[in-house]
Amino acid sequence: MVLLAPVDAHYNFTVIDVGGYGKQSDSGTFTASLLGQKLEDGTLELPEDGKLPATDLKMSTSSLLTKLFH
Repeated sequence: MVLLAPVDAHYNFTVIDVGGYGKQSDSGTFTASLLGQKLEDGTLELPEDGKLPATDLKMSTSSLLTKLFH
């Protein structure tokens, strides 16, 4: 069983997706999940892009999630 459960800055779950098979890769599980599908088609409600604290680096939430699983 695989659990995908991103949290916000206050450690509150924002999405929970349970499923997949143990033999499936992380990226395969993510791509097949509702979370991955909504991220891919742009329907996942994410915070707006913003700068990381104490830096001038702009961070995209969707690109961060994608990089974690690919």
